[in-house]
Amino acid sequence: MEIQVCLTAFHLNMAANVFLFHRFTVDELIKLVAILHIPDPLITPNCYLTLALEAFALTCAHFRSPDNQWALGTRYRHLQSAISQITHDVVVRATMR
Repeated sequence: MEIQVCLTAFHLNMAANVFLFHRFTVDELIKLVAILHIPDPLITPNCYLTLALEAFALTCAHFRSPDNQWALGTRYRHLQSAISQITHDVVVRATMR
């Protein structure tokens, strides 16, 4: 699975006029998960459990295809409600920092 996001040295700066499209390596994904302080494992309020790296990857996939949660659930073998809660938890933790 390839993930493309806009970034500037791991700091997302929406005011910047220049964005660099970057394909992450596994090591960079692990560093980004650490920077975002996603707990490993991530446990949602409804007791869905996932690894931190998987939670981040599901969040990226959800951002990429927000309109088709059924396809996400089928592709990644998670309930739609689990993907939604995992995404919510990752976003909340990322924005609290």
